[in-house]
Amino acid sequence: MSWSRRECTSGRFSVVGTTLRQAEVPAHLLADEHHQALDGQEVAIATTVGAGCVLGAEPARTAGADDLKAASGVFQEEARDLAP
Repeated sequence: MSWSRRECTSGRFSVVGTTLRQAEVPAHLLADEHHQALDGQEVAIATTVGAGCVLGAEPARTAGADDLKAASGVFQEEARDLAP
């Protein structure tokens, strides 16, 4: 239960800035979606991982390609904050 709450709320903060402030963003990243039930509704969470670390997780409005791309864009914006 604890992981579910963390996964659904971690997109509210700059996870990238928190975990990588002193290190470089890994060269190889993986983006995927995770489907989770929230209040009886299925939600999609766009995740970005690299070097054995979850770098970003953002809920998407739907599991459609456009909404997942927009949710993954949050990681891209946070990564730009580290190295503009």
